[in-house]
Amino acid sequence: MEPNRLIQMVYYYRTPPGRAVGAVTKKLRESISELLNSFPMVAGRSVKNDEGQWMIKCNDAGVRLVEARAKGSVEGWLRRVDREKELELVHWEDMYYKSYFWSTFYVQVNLCSK
Repeated sequence: MEPNRLIQMVYYYRTPPGRAVGAVTKKLRESISELLNSFPMVAGRSVKNDEGQWMIKCNDAGVRLVEARAKGSVEGWLRRVDREKELELVHWEDMYYKSYFWSTFYVQVNLCSK
């Protein structure tokens, strides 16, 4: 079995006062676009080479951005959360039998109500 090289991270940010929630997602999309200019491998797909080793095939497939909505405030969530519950926030997608569909990089934005 191959080792798991998965990194899952959760960051919490408040929407700045006076800024529409959608503006944050728009800015994030623009920032990711700039990132991909410097690091195009992030937008590639995982494939196995002839020796069976995983590699990144550079293409123009892009990064997956998932946007979700949650009831309740971030503050309320942080008062009740434990590690297992927090990991449920992280978007997960099993690798298909055709790995070129599987993105190497996901960004998830959870929009919380107040």
